[in-house]
Amino acid sequence: MEEIVLQYVNTGKKLRVRFDKLLVALHSGGFEGTILVIDGADRYEMTVAKGRIYTDRPFNKLPKLDGKALFALSNRLSGNYSNQKDYETLFLLFKVVENSDRFLLLSLMKPYAEEFFSIKPEAGLIEFLHESLAPFVNTKKIEIFTSLKKYFRLVYFLLITHYAVIIPSSDAEREIIRKKMENTTLFSEKTEEVVESEEAKPEVKDRIVSEEEKILDLIIKIEKSPDIFTLFDIKNYKVEDRALRHSYISMVQQLHSDRLQNVSEDIALRAKDALRLVSENYELVRNEKDREVMAFLIKKYGPIKSNADYQKLKELNDAMYKATALTKFGSFDAAAKIFDYIYKQTGNLEALEKKVTTNWQTSSRWSALQKAERFSEMKSELMEVKNKKGLSLEALYILAEILEYQKYPRDALDVLDEILRITPDDYRAAGMKKRIVYYEKLEKEQKGSK
Repeated sequence: MEEIVLQYVNTGKKLRVRFDKLLVALHSGGFEGTILVIDGADRYEMTVAKGRIYTDRPFNKLPKLDGKALFALSNRLSGNYSNQKDYETLFLLFKVVENSDRFLLLSLMKPYAEEFFSIKPEAGLIEFLHESLAPFVNTKKIEIFTSLKKYFRLVYFLLITHYAVIIPSSDAEREIIRKKMENTTLFSEKTEEVVESEEAKPEVKDRIVSEEEKILDLIIKIEKSPDIFTLFDIKNYKVEDRALRHSYISMVQQLHSDRLQNVSEDIALRAKDALRLVSENYELVRNEKDREVMAFLIKKYGPIKSNADYQKLKELNDAMYKATALTKFGSFDAAAKIFDYIYKQTGNLEALEKKVTTNWQTSSRWSALQKAERFSEMKSELMEVKNKKGLSLEALYILAEILEYQKYPRDALDVLDEILRITPDDYRAAGMKKRIVYYEKLEKEQKGSK
């Protein structure tokens, strides 16, 4: 599993896997970087660094990443991750298992129910496990089926993290366990993997939805809205004032304190935050100038979910213009740092490309050691941009130069051919191509004469 997951790092490809399995693979593989989570319309990042996971998402949402979410992995570390809530990776995994669906975990454990397991001594070094492991101290061979009745979450955690190993049972032991299993309903409950027939499904109209459920559904919709416009059901950034106000008033009425008298304290607090967000965002969306600016920023940098996001992206966009101006004055190092900061904050590929093209302006002054180190990084960054949106001609030339310097003539020629497909009469690309072909031929001849 570890190899399957880690091969997705820096590819831009999306991985579909249960969240607990993902955590195990990343922990085992020593992964450090960013996890982009795509959970339906909700997109956000988590950062893995030094054995800890940083996230701004409520902890109780993470167990819901049950195999339907998509993940993209990158070695890039977010610039502000240290300000987020952090968890030790194994501790977070343990909590995810504790909050996962009971019958799903039991269905996953059923194939091993006839076997035994043994806990490795290393498990005793995990502090948060001490109390949970107490019933198994000094026991070297533990029956899985019997343990599942009370400790199935712990057994599942130990096995997927390899802090316990399976010990196959003998034929006689297996027969005894099977007889026990015949007299239990432990595995008879419906799991998430069971598909009901249409006849078995109750009709929606027969189910009475409580007031608390209605409020919770609205809160979740608000919390998961990918941006301000989606929150008010605005499509293509086109706003009808009457429809906007109707959407706003409807949400305010449902979240009003008078409607929260009989809901739990947790939902009441979430409703208060949701109401504040709705009111704040309504003031932004109803302003035509703010709407235009937000639409521009969302297309360029990513979602705006609040006024804080809006102000931050405006500052970053101003910084983009400032950095561009600095390049015209020859302040390449300062400009590159700004572009790098913008990319780490937003993932904006234009900023990443500008960072590389700006750094290239000073490359002639680099030592051979600096070129060896920085060219590899620049090539990776250019390939990331190329694979996701394509490169400008300037960036394609830089990529070809780097590939030639690193002695990848075939790859460099492919890039030059790409340039010539765009601009067939480009004398610069044609000249570079002739030079590479000439030296490649010369090198082959020299090798052949030896």
